[in-house]
Amino acid sequence: MSGPDIFSPFTLGPLTLPNRVVMAPMTRNRAGPGNVPVELNATYYAQRASAGLIISEATQVSPQGIGYPGTPGIHSPEQVAGWKLVTDAVHKAKGRIYLQLWHVGRISHPSLQPDNMLPVAPSAITPAGEAFIENEKGEGQFVPFVRPRALLLENVRGLSTDRFGAYRQHVLDRLRELGYVPGWRLLQASDFGVPQLRPRTILVALRPEDAPWFRWPSGTGLPPGTVGSTVADLMASRGWRGAAAWALRADRIAPTIVGGSKKHGGADLGPTRAKRAWATLGVDGMGIADQPPARHRASAKTPDALKEVRGDVDGAIGQGFRTVVF
Repeated sequence: MSGPDIFSPFTLGPLTLPNRVVMAPMTRNRAGPGNVPVELNATYYAQRASAGLIISEATQVSPQGIGYPGTPGIHSPEQVAGWKLVTDAVHKAKGRIYLQLWHVGRISHPSLQPDNMLPVAPSAITPAGEAFIENEKGEGQFVPFVRPRALLLENVRGLSTDRFGAYRQHVLDRLRELGYVPGWRLLQASDFGVPQLRPRTILVALRPEDAPWFRWPSGTGLPPGTVGSTVADLMASRGWRGAAAWALRADRIAPTIVGGSKKHGGADLGPTRAKRAWATLGVDGMGIADQPPARHRASAKTPDALKEVRGDVDGAIGQGFRTVVF
């Protein structure tokens, strides 16, 4: 049985391919710093431009979409410029190239994620197998997958911003088509007496007969408390002489409290960015403690004291988080 010549032209949608050879996506792990395509990537694809069509290596669409070290992205201006370097080289060699997009979901690892956060997935189910990462020595290493965060509406960063306006409107329109009275609202925990940065975009959809009875909560109407004012008495409960000075320093609401785990290096107060925010309040976010500091602790500014100056904030700041380190 004879078939078309593999080197004969082929029409694929709007493209006329000079031959029927298509280069399939192959992960190369050759992106530069910031997961930006570099000259090496441009050379690699230009050398293969004689194929009828090139489908590029999988390229993450967001910082959370990465699953392997050294894979390129397409979500920053630098990455877009890097891919233009690649496509210009391929077009100069009279080739055709399409970009394969991906978001790996749970097939990732905190060491690959922004601020070492958990990967996101449709459900919080740990995948089988291992992730390939680059360790602190710059060496490739296989490590067990971790349990991801479920991608709920509340976990979509910036959902209330203009960037997602069309998406929010589409959700509202669809719910109305289904017979609901829907609405979006951004609520801040600090408006309801919780001295913590915890914004939540809430979607409510009600049946028409129930909608007239619903009212959005309006908050307390009072200025939010600070970390210092909330737990000052607790910090002084064992006689710590530095409690008053520390309370004056901790003059803002707390960053979002994110619990650590054994797979992340132990219990702490969240990723790197959160730890830095805690540090400005005189709080050491690297560990968990059991009691406030004793009377004769010298100062929270000394390295030794950082590990001893501690307080229990159960019911004050944390959502089920029992202690933090000051």
